[in-house]
Amino acid sequence: MIEMKRKFFIMTGACLALLAILCFSACNDTIDPEGDSATKSISVVPNPMTVGGTVSLSGPNFGSATEVVFPGNIKVTDFEKFGDQINVVVPASSNRTGNIAVKLSSGDFTIPVDVEIFTTNIQNYWTLDVNPEGLFIAGFDDEVYIEGEGLSSISEAIFPDDVSLLAVNFRKTETKLTLVVPFGVPRDKGILKLVGLGGKVFEIGPMDFSGAPMPEDVLPWLVGDGSKAWTWDFDSGVGGSAWYLGSVGEAGTASWWGGNLGGEEAEGAKMVFSWEKRYSGRLTLLRNDGTETMGKFNLDKDYASPEVGDYLATGRITTNKVTVLFGKGADGQAPNAAVMIYDILKLDEDYLMLAWPNNMVGSNYNYGAGDGCTYWFFKAVK
Repeated sequence: MIEMKRKFFIMTGACLALLAILCFSACNDTIDPEGDSATKSISVVPNPMTVGGTVSLSGPNFGSATEVVFPGNIKVTDFEKFGDQINVVVPASSNRTGNIAVKLSSGDFTIPVDVEIFTTNIQNYWTLDVNPEGLFIAGFDDEVYIEGEGLSSISEAIFPDDVSLLAVNFRKTETKLTLVVPFGVPRDKGILKLVGLGGKVFEIGPMDFSGAPMPEDVLPWLVGDGSKAWTWDFDSGVGGSAWYLGSVGEAGTASWWGGNLGGEEAEGAKMVFSWEKRYSGRLTLLRNDGTETMGKFNLDKDYASPEVGDYLATGRITTNKVTVLFGKGADGQAPNAAVMIYDILKLDEDYLMLAWPNNMVGSNYNYGAGDGCTYWFFKAVK
């Protein structure tokens, strides 16, 4: 009996202690940022943010908010609430950095997240090429790069002739935009317009949207009357291969090794070079499995390489988003696994011979006797 009474008193005491804790918690509804921030769900999205854009704030009891205070003591009372989430437009005149505070029914709550606030501005822009006048030049499918702040707010890019590119079709961060010139932009000089928050327009240019010029005297050899197909030339290659590695020295070509050409871009595959004024240069790979890849190319007939042995380029083909057939350098190893720059060793109506020094960095030659090159031999499809 004494043992049962002891158990009863212990259970009664435990229940009274638990009831006291619950009563204390119910009365204590004041938010402690230091204690609650580690256990409650708090978020600020996006961060960084842009003046004029919408930021979503989530946290405990945010559904009772009556005011949001941005860095610089900029107060906002007009916002939307969805449960414990607040959607509020970032006001002008806010400080660049700081914390956002929210006035709640239980007291003021400073969100323990450092924020950064941008104002949209354009600082720099460029393309990969310039024309003889010094204007940046970009044709169809070329990329235009723009740097600044608050660029995530850009919703549209408007090219000359009102050719529009919506934000879903270009890459953007707070500090950089990458636009691809769309089809239909006039091949002429013009202004690029960027549309920001509230319809504010930023103008860039003038720019030259005609694209890199093509040498009209040499171009027909590569593209015929507008489109021309090429395939492997095994007869001109070494050891029955049209793709192989070679060692080039001061005294001439010293040795050859390993062609190892295979896969869906080997014998039977084709590539088609085409050119129209509206499209500029297009390169399409037609593989043996029926798949196709399309990109663009530029042809520079004036490029000349330093002469090393019998290696002397008299032009260059550069590609974008595509390679030539089996466009692998250095036997498929990095850094030249996908080659986008090809030195022209021979080009006429019937034959195309390309090469790439395997240890080239960027577009700079840095090789001597014994260093290797990758070679491609093609012939026109009759």
